[in-house]
Amino acid sequence: LMGALQHGYERDLQLFWSTAKTTQQAVVERTAAVFLEKGHAVRCVTLVAKEKACLNDVVSCRSDDCPFAKDYYDKMCHGDVLSTSWERPILNREALRALGETHQVCPYQLGLDLSDSADIVVGDYNYAFDPERSVVFAQDPSMWMVVTDEAHQLVERGRRYGSPSLLAALPLRAATHLERVDSRSYGPFIQLARDITDAILDAGCAVDGRLRHGQSVVELSRQVWQDLADQIDELAIDYARIRARVPTVAPGESDPWLEVARSVLRFWHVMESMGSETVAIVDLSPGRQAVQLLCLDPSAQLQARMQLFGGWVGCSATLSPQQYYMDLLGLDPATSNTLRLPAFFPPERRRIVVASRV
Repeated sequence: LMGALQHGYERDLQLFWSTAKTTQQAVVERTAAVFLEKGHAVRCVTLVAKEKACLNDVVSCRSDDCPFAKDYYDKMCHGDVLSTSWERPILNREALRALGETHQVCPYQLGLDLSDSADIVVGDYNYAFDPERSVVFAQDPSMWMVVTDEAHQLVERGRRYGSPSLLAALPLRAATHLERVDSRSYGPFIQLARDITDAILDAGCAVDGRLRHGQSVVELSRQVWQDLADQIDELAIDYARIRARVPTVAPGESDPWLEVARSVLRFWHVMESMGSETVAIVDLSPGRQAVQLLCLDPSAQLQARMQLFGGWVGCSATLSPQQYYMDLLGLDPATSNTLRLPAFFPPERRRIVVASRV
């Protein structure tokens, strides 16, 4: 943390410390507190997932449904909240929650807004590496120095980002729900939901060979999924207008159609740019019919993200063999520096057990 901060200060970069688990964030907050005790002025904010940060009875960010979202920017301006919040330089989830209650503002959005003026921002991998959730890096990723703790876990996360799936039951449920709400008003969306269901089920017709546990690799039609994504885009404003007049769900409840729309758009976004590192799979198991894009090698997409940053450091006690992880993380040996440090645990206290029956 000390080295990353020094590097950032020298180059006018902010520091984002990314973790796989929330339990790994407390040590960064404690270390930043030590810097403060030693007289180093440092501001640190920890980002919390929207669902965990929410102070409202239901997680709905509409100003009509949430008093903490209503007039948010007016409250922030009149109360000078951004400036006064830094009177406490280490802002963890409890501190953000307290500020949210005091000023009646959303703690989640407050954390994002405070990240603009923080020296250290602590948060999940998603903020840095998931293209759909990287709101912190939306304006200029090159202004950020990113450190990834337990970097070996980023490989599997990267695969997950490139492996969206679509259950046939999802659009089917959306069509049934909209029929119950108002089949006439939502007719085009009901039909589109059925078309999406058909596209998932039709993928099974392209299977060539045996199924394994109900699954098989398959060639999906890019044209079919592009057309579906385009239709969703074209009808988005119409859906918002109809929904304002004929609500589909109660405040805070998940909208089945919006869930389908987001899933299809994400599916197409990955499909559009995928190469040989990704395969399409169809699952024909009864009740679990689905299509999935399975990313086998996340190195290309991780490399693309890292190249946007002002710098990246990955640290872990389990980055061995080194070349293996460099390959999977998309690191170029010619432009990457590595450092291997000896274990600081007393070697005489290590217990070695031989499993002779293996």
